Amino acid sequence: MLSTYTPTFADKMKIGDDIGDVLATDIVAKVNGWGIPSFNVDNSTAIKASDLRYYGFDVIWDETNREVYIKRNEYLDLNPLSVDKSQKHKVGTKLGDVLFTDIKTYMEGRQVKSFNVNGSTMIYFRELKDFGTVAWDEAQRIASVTLKETEIKFEDKVLEARVRSYLGKSKGEIYKKDTAWIYSLDLSYLEITNMEGLQHFDNLSYLYADRCKLKDIAPLAGLKNLVYLSLQGNNITDVRPIEKLTALEYLYLNDNPIEDLSPLYSLSKLRELSVAGKVSLKEAEEEIKKAKIIISFKDKAIERAVREQLNKANGQSINLIDAQSLRYLGIYEGD
Repeated sequence: MLSTYTPTFADKMKIGDDIGDVLATDIVAKVNGWGIPSFNVDNSTAIKASDLRYYGFDVIWDETNREVYIKRNEYLDLNPLSVDKSQKHKVGTKLGDVLFTDIKTYMEGRQVKSFNVNGSTMIYFRELKDFGTVAWDEAQRIASVTLKETEIKFEDKVLEARVRSYLGKSKGEIYKKDTAWIYSLDLSYLEITNMEGLQHFDNLSYLYADRCKLKDIAPLAGLKNLVYLSLQGNNITDVRPIEKLTALEYLYLNDNPIEDLSPLYSLSKLRELSVAGKVSLKEAEEEIKKAKIIISFKDKAIERAVREQLNKANGQSINLIDAQSLRYLGIYEGD
């Protein structure tokens, strides 16, 4: 276990400066009931950042910026380390040194204090509060954290029913970890209007949602592993959520009243694209511009003839694309 102090002038400290002692302790730390090697800093329990890899976390080291990033990964199974519970040293015995480090450590984007012990980056155990409930049992001398699980809530009952059919789970809560094996999802021709809940399907690579009743696709913005996305025949006007899907290789957006395609410029990995019946953004943009040009008629006879050819009822707008589709127009005397 560790014991140290917080330097008053940390900016003047040098890497490797001795700032405290490693002390023996009888405190046991547990993650979801499993022991994890622990230490003590200023009478607070501390752990190695790297050990969290075995307890359902991603721990990423950025060598360039000398930063450690710790994120919860609910898809990971716990593979706890062996913890020696025997008391080999008297409580308070010095076991080593705590050293100053310039390494910055972040947990879900929040910077937390870290320090160096025997070349390993350490953090306070209490910082796990962002991921669950941290508790202290004085009688048993146990510091513990119960990690919370993300429950997925669907606002669209049709979407929920479809997901449940994939999971083989007709009732009960659906948790993020349940979706770990879903890499492909077909929602086509279902009357789905709300995609809320799909943002938690981190492993989803193929999504088919043609001819639904979608307009808002904001929940898709977090699906960073999507490679194939088909949303043809919906009511989508805003494609900004798609610009964040940088892994996309195949994208199909035909038959949607899209207003602006510029958000798609960042999709550098696209191999196949179909928008407004076109296979390039430039051509698709031209079609969208034409669709926005509404034609008005001064002569009622000409308008009646055009509407008859296009099968357009009174009140329906006629745009430039409609006009360019005409190959024959007959206007007879008396019209």
